[in-house]
Amino acid sequence: MTGGVILLSYALMLGADTFQIGLISTAMMIGASLQLVAHRLLRSFGTRKRVAGVSLAVLSAVRVGIGLLPFVAMWIASQYLAWGLLGALVIASAAGQVAEIMRLSWISDVVPEDKRGRFLGDRHFFMQLVGSSVAISAAWFIDWQNAVDVTRGLHATQSVFILAGILGLG
Repeated sequence: MTGGVILLSYALMLGADTFQIGLISTAMMIGASLQLVAHRLLRSFGTRKRVAGVSLAVLSAVRVGIGLLPFVAMWIASQYLAWGLLGALVIASAAGQVAEIMRLSWISDVVPEDKRGRFLGDRHFFMQLVGSSVAISAAWFIDWQNAVDVTRGLHATQSVFILAGILGLG
């Protein structure tokens, strides 16, 4: 819900140039490389539950922050908003990767090995089905608002990021 075309649209609304768009499109991969610190975080925090909880809280807070990013233009120059978006996306990606590692580790403890593949396949199918439906609805809403007025399109995109952060949707 906060990636792909919606993310590209938001970056363009924030004034991103082609170089920044290229970097923003790779932010998830850059953040994924930071999953290597998950083991260090586990040793620091002690439990997978605590690490996952903190990671998910950071992820949600950053997504809400991404939605509120245009309001930062009151304090900083607007040409830096796209760079702020890039930084926030890297942090969100890293937090999401760490949380997913902890979640999968927990699943390996809870779901028996002979049923794990089926469980993860069903989980992935359901998440893709729901995620695709929500993302298509969000994209339609943003396009509809953007057709009415560009400012309303920006507000609709902000709303999608804030809602994704509050509900914990990707």
